[in-house]
Amino acid sequence: MHQPLMSSIAESAIACMTEFAPRFLANTAWACATLEFRHCPLMESISRESLNTSMQFKPLELSAMAWSFAKMRIHDLPLFDFISCAAVMSMSVFSAQSLSNTSWAMACVEILDKPLFAAMSARALRSRTAFRPHEVANAMQTHSKPSHLDFGIFNGFASQTRSKLGWYGALDLVNIVWACSRMPVADKPLFYAIACKSINHMPEFNHQALANLEWIFRSFVLHRRRLSDSACCAAINDVGGP
Repeated sequence: MHQPLMSSIAESAIACMTEFAPRFLANTAWACATLEFRHCPLMESISRESLNTSMQFKPLELSAMAWSFAKMRIHDLPLFDFISCAAVMSMSVFSAQSLSNTSWAMACVEILDKPLFAAMSARALRSRTAFRPHEVANAMQTHSKPSHLDFGIFNGFASQTRSKLGWYGALDLVNIVWACSRMPVADKPLFYAIACKSINHMPEFNHQALANLEWIFRSFVLHRRRLSDSACCAAINDVGGP
């Protein structure tokens, strides 16, 4: 990233921020978060203009804004309150991607807006077949947190995951089993299915994924020897061991 160029763009954007439509506000915030460019005056200007504009934000713009500020750990409560209210009003047209990003963002900044999460849960359960694997993993991680625990949505996605596990890659499997490990009651059929599927994906796991998978299965529920042995062998091959 070219820091002087980004700073120059940020200063120019601030100067004309009142001309930005919601799409440009969301895209600018998303670009900053993706590039990990944390320019506080720019983000404050984006937030202020978002609250002041009379134009309506679309679901994708609301979710992009929420995701961007959460990704940069900017706890802008007035902005998140605005996003929550606007999201509830337009929840009927939220896509799987918008639901996944919004729920992840709100959980990330520890905001529990009960009307928003109730609306998102109902919408997600109705449209869960449209969720892609990484969106399912995000939803399950969000709703397994103690502060945002939702057995209905978690169990709904768990059931869907068991029936479509062939679609899931290594990272998705790790994220889902991590979410499952935080639930008060283990979904053993899902754990067994993921254990069997993970054996075939061992070459795809990186060091951190292997460590997480090994720890979860050894310490939490199944102690599946075959899975643990496979994870150990994959880790040895990954680091060039004997």
